[in-house]
Amino acid sequence: MQDRIKAWQTFLSRPENKWQRLIVDKPSRDSNCGIVYELENFLQDPNEGFAIVDMRNLAFAEPHYHAHDESEIYIVLQGSACVVVGNQERQVSVGDVIITPANIAHYVIPDNQFVIAVINTPPFDPKKYVRLYATDSSVAFDHEQFVRLTSTQSPIP
Repeated sequence: MQDRIKAWQTFLSRPENKWQRLIVDKPSRDSNCGIVYELENFLQDPNEGFAIVDMRNLAFAEPHYHAHDESEIYIVLQGSACVVVGNQERQVSVGDVIITPANIAHYVIPDNQFVIAVINTPPFDPKKYVRLYATDSSVAFDHEQFVRLTSTQSPIP
């Protein structure tokens, strides 16, 4: 996995591959995790999906997990955030990498500049996306922690 992360970091560090350029004229969709630009896999790996997720106008990304075998890697491209994976809180900023295994709860409390690259292995499948509304120890989600962390957040106009 470290080789794949290094390859994506190398790709994203090239001036011609800045996230703003990658999304020009690309379709987007709104989600509870921000504006998602699902892009081609520039590293030509059919076992991975690649997207840019813009969370700049989001108070928080909803708690969820990816069922079965779908893991997720975030590479922070801009801004900073508190990312919670399982019950572990981590402050992240540009260049940081977050790995979320399958079947583990996660969510993000971004600042107003937060943008990430997301690599899903295998590619993202909306049928495997499971929202969380209550504490679920089987996926390491603590609803009280979520409420505590987001209680001072309000949607950004």
